[in-house]
Amino acid sequence: LIPLRDVVIFPSMATAILVGRQPSVNAVERAIKTDKNLVVVTQRNASVNEPGPEDLFLVGTVVKIFHHLNLPDGTIKVMLEGVSRARIHEYFEEDNYFAARIEELVVDNRDSRELEALMRRVEYLFTDYVRMNPRLPNEVLLSLQSIEDRSVLADTIAAHLLVHNDEKQRLLEAFDVEERLMALHRILSEELQLLRVEKD
Repeated sequence: LIPLRDVVIFPSMATAILVGRQPSVNAVERAIKTDKNLVVVTQRNASVNEPGPEDLFLVGTVVKIFHHLNLPDGTIKVMLEGVSRARIHEYFEEDNYFAARIEELVVDNRDSRELEALMRRVEYLFTDYVRMNPRLPNEVLLSLQSIEDRSVLADTIAAHLLVHNDEKQRLLEAFDVEERLMALHRILSEELQLLRVEKD
């Protein structure tokens, strides 16, 4: 297990992180030697240097290491791909790294016309959000075009939001797709309002 300071990683999200704290380096090295799987969990407070179980959220993400690079200063650059949500049942220390007993969560991806309509509204709002936000490249929208799975689409949008990690953590903990899409609809509506005020 790796505690993350300032990022929430979602399933289906590919990202690079720098791993420098020794327990996390040990965890990465252990994973590389075995099945290349880790669980990543965001810290409640990024300023805590040596987090314990009480400093970590209880929902994280199972990730697969698909590339790593050992740097001269002892840190490791790791390319990760999110696999699934995970509920943490128990944290423990093992051979100088964090480990956890987890339950991988299967997302309810039921189908309905209402859910389809909600997904389209969220896509529409996100398109406006990207176009109005200079910090997000328009290429982000291209990545959505080939996604048909609602859960993957919701997570891809959530990963690109420029909002506080607490908000992203709540989205990670929204296991029900409808709940997650409704939360995204609310967040995007609020963010667009703020962006319009800034432009005025």
